[in-house]
Amino acid sequence: MLAHAAGFGLIVLLTALTTHPSAARAEGAQSGEADDGGVHVAWTIRPLAEAGEPGLATLEVRLSEGLGGAPLRLDGGQVAAWLQRRRSSVLDAEENCADRVKALTGPGLGARASLDLNDYRLVTLNTDRTLAIINPFVGLSGSKLESITELPGTPRAWLTIPERAEAWVALDEPARLLAFDLQARRIARTLDLPGPARTLGYDPASRRLWLAFVDGGLASLDIARPDTALSSGQDLGTIALFSQPQRLGEDALSLPGVVSLHRDGTVILHGNDGERRWILPEPPAVAGYSPLARTVLVAARNGTLFWLDLARGDSAVERKISIYHDVSAMSVFDGGRRALLMGAGRASVVDLAQGTVTMTLDAPAAADALLVSERFIYAIGASEGRATLWSIADLRAGKLAPVSVQLGRAAPGGSGAALTVAAPGGDGLLFANPTDGAVYRYNEGMMAPSGNFSNYRRAAIALDIFDPSVREVAPGFYRGVIRAQDGGAYTLVLAAPRPRFQACASVELEGGRPPPTEVPKPRPAFVGARPADRADPLYTTIEVRLDPPKESAQPVDSVSDLTLLVFDRHSGWQERVKLRRTDGALYEAEVRLPRPGRYDLLASSISANLGYTDGFLGALPLGGARP
Repeated sequence: MLAHAAGFGLIVLLTALTTHPSAARAEGAQSGEADDGGVHVAWTIRPLAEAGEPGLATLEVRLSEGLGGAPLRLDGGQVAAWLQRRRSSVLDAEENCADRVKALTGPGLGARASLDLNDYRLVTLNTDRTLAIINPFVGLSGSKLESITELPGTPRAWLTIPERAEAWVALDEPARLLAFDLQARRIARTLDLPGPARTLGYDPASRRLWLAFVDGGLASLDIARPDTALSSGQDLGTIALFSQPQRLGEDALSLPGVVSLHRDGTVILHGNDGERRWILPEPPAVAGYSPLARTVLVAARNGTLFWLDLARGDSAVERKISIYHDVSAMSVFDGGRRALLMGAGRASVVDLAQGTVTMTLDAPAAADALLVSERFIYAIGASEGRATLWSIADLRAGKLAPVSVQLGRAAPGGSGAALTVAAPGGDGLLFANPTDGAVYRYNEGMMAPSGNFSNYRRAAIALDIFDPSVREVAPGFYRGVIRAQDGGAYTLVLAAPRPRFQACASVELEGGRPPPTEVPKPRPAFVGARPADRADPLYTTIEVRLDPPKESAQPVDSVSDLTLLVFDRHSGWQERVKLRRTDGALYEAEVRLPRPGRYDLLASSISANLGYTDGFLGALPLGGARP
């Protein structure tokens, strides 16, 4: 990822000339064009006014080989994008586009975007009633916990909605539903529920969130309208919900609604245009969707697979076949051409066009979930901490060459479906192991996990990814999500290293909240540094003074969470240590430096409203380095 290139030891060199894109507005959208390095860039920021709240928009970028040329596909399938708050027209005019890109992709801490649309975050829902957001780009086995939010109840079910940058969490004890803003990292909304929810589903067309309750009830909520209440629940014997995961730009291929499965054999498609019902002779267990055939697939636990054709005008079952083994999980792959059904230690590949089983194979008895990447299907056994891979190419050809990978220690009681997600880029998976308190990354082609990210000893119930990045959804067409909390003037920065281009433009964003009231901040100042009282000369004691805000002459009370960040902008090394009060306004901390040199020093405190930007102490020689 470009925004954290230093974390992986990458250097991004973007040195093309400054571009001057033209910009225009149409029906609330803002758009512009630029040409740089033989690349034609056309961008649009499209507010989602119908989504019911300001600050929500999509960023669309079209790249071509010159104006009117062929669509341009980037290495990695992603455009680097940032939004920076504009300080003033004079200051912004002094900084050209090349300087902006260089600062944003460099290892220093001086330039940070207001909205960074490049890096994904790991989101874990945990047994200790917390929701954690983890930054995986500070190095393997040393992940940075960016935020931790205590939840007002025990999490029972959840669903992330990428197009809204939200996670919706159903709680028990007490029964509540809450919306979590993944960019602002805060609870945005809370509603009381009539009882504990079993599972959630979402229909992007109607923007309705569906809830299936433990007692069989079913209800929905228009999440685009914060003033609306939960619809009255119906006791329909609901056992499960199915909604197709959707990426931005895949609207035409998405399941047109949410499918609910019921104990009496009823299957209901809840769409924007009303309901479609089918009655099956056996209770359904799992569902899937083939966008190619526009068909809902429903499997009974005893192994009968039903085709429900959405193009038909009636409620008849189009086709059914027997799989001859129990079914507890199903995944549709190959663009909707095939399905893999698994259960009771067996798995079957079904050709959906022909309606035939083309292959039956052994599956891990403990596997309870299936995950599909671009080249493999994974059978996840969370209780054993293990995944089995089947190559999609092999399954097409009727071959069998499974690979088994250990994903940490066994995790009894864990759900493979909830704890596993496909890695961004489609070349592996991420597995949150509750026993190890870690998230394992597996890259395809390896025989073991390639690394792990700490969940700080928290036992995860579920894992997902928040990825606002501007990714390719069609050849030369890239799309990402923006959720701006603060409105106003911004600079949009777009870039890529191969082929190399960059473009900058001024835009106006509508914020999702009123401008914040400025709170006075204390003013930290560097006092001095001295060798610590240790045999190792690289241990250094750093002293900081905390002066009162300019608006006040009163001394600052003791700040218990004052933290010092020591950063080497050349290597990317960093260390955070707590500053302890020694006398009056003086604080000090001890840190071991990797080598003598010049380091950036920054202080921060959440309780004192002091961020690292305001707490910059200077770039200073430490550890015996010369000034």
